[in-house]
Amino acid sequence: MPRRRGYARQILSRSVERLRSAGVERVLVTCDETNTASASVIEQCGGVLEDVRENGDGPPKRRYWIDADPREGH
Repeated sequence: MPRRRGYARQILSRSVERLRSAGVERVLVTCDETNTASASVIEQCGGVLEDVRENGDGPPKRRYWIDADPREGH
C-alpha cells in the first residue's frame, strides 16, 4: 500500500467525527511506542499524549486522548 497519502489521517478524523455524532466526547487512541508514523497521525488529529504504558505481551503503548466534542476542554 502506498504511504504518505494521508489516508490514515482521513480515517482517524472521520472515525472521530462519527463518534462525535454518536455522542462520544473523548476518544482513546493507542499505538506502539516505536510507531512514530501512527503517533504523528494521532497528534495531527488532535491527540494529546496521556502516557506510555507497558504491555505484558508486546511493546509499550502510547495512549492519546482526542476531544471529539470541540466544546469540551479536556
